[in-house]
Amino acid sequence: PAKHSLALLYYVCKQIWYEIGDSWIGQVTFSYDDVVTLMDRLTEDLDKVPLMRHIQVRSHNLVTSTFPFIWLVSLINSLPLKLDCLTILSGLDFEDTDEYRAIESFIKDRRGWRQLRFISINADAIKYSQMTLNRPQPETWRKVIQKRDGGNQNSSVTIYRADRTRARQLATRRWGWLNAILHESARRVYDANEAVPTDDTARLEHNLEETMVVIDRSPV
Repeated sequence: PAKHSLALLYYVCKQIWYEIGDSWIGQVTFSYDDVVTLMDRLTEDLDKVPLMRHIQVRSHNLVTSTFPFIWLVSLINSLPLKLDCLTILSGLDFEDTDEYRAIESFIKDRRGWRQLRFISINADAIKYSQMTLNRPQPETWRKVIQKRDGGNQNSSVTIYRADRTRARQLATRRWGWLNAILHESARRVYDANEAVPTDDTARLEHNLEETMVVIDRSPV
């Protein structure tokens, strides 16, 4: 390397740190491949946790828990978070009842986030709520959250389904498979009365469309 290059690099890095400090922490999304990693990283430096504004985590390493997502809810609630958005990517390992309880728990006991995006590989949790429990969604959750937030009309719940054709295009480019539904052009608002295709292949495709439940609440 050129003479004094390391000294120059040190000076530049020090100057950047002097100018931006910790401000970058609130400008980026912290993404974790599993919940254990999230727990390890965030508990390493709790002083920085309140500065975070965006976290995304995959729900791996939860299947060994008796109540898998409840453990995640408890973990999130125990941290000094002040997030603008928390994104949870659910996987193949969970039953519809697990995902339903998770969403219910986040709605009833929210701490540390303003918006939650819960993404699942299908709509089984929504169907479980409507067909087994006879609780239409998102109307039921919307009433719960508004009551929980003192009647605040800014608190809301919206459900989206993925457009698989568009999602598949995005997944092969910039977006991951589950993440594709985050793109507005790859989703539609969920309609409980939407007609289900009669063709077997089309019906299977329809059942496998990813679902995203978006919970917006009054500021944390």
